[in-house]
Amino acid sequence: MPVAPGFRTVKHVLRETSIKHNIDYELLKALIATESGFDASAVSPKGAIGLMQVMPATAGRYGVVADKRATVEQKLTDPGTNIRTGARYLSYLIALFPGQLELALAAYNAGEGAVQRAG
Repeated sequence: MPVAPGFRTVKHVLRETSIKHNIDYELLKALIATESGFDASAVSPKGAIGLMQVMPATAGRYGVVADKRATVEQKLTDPGTNIRTGARYLSYLIALFPGQLELALAAYNAGEGAVQRAG
């Protein structure tokens, strides 16, 4: 399988973040490949930004705030900020749906409320 050009520049952040949040490295890598194809500037039609397609409101929950230098949206295009924020959210979802990784991943993609409403 060919490696996305963006992967090489972020693999060290991926490794560090997977260890810090106890999330499988290959899972994080696959999630980024699926969400953005390793395109740090990707923006979804719904407004999710960056490698892990983090919504600005979700980023705010994890301490990413606008300042004089950058908006939340601009900060989310930074690979390190995006991966760390997305991994914290994924870690939260894994704890919210213990033993149900499929539901945690579905919640990451569709929103935790959507998965909870679907049962």
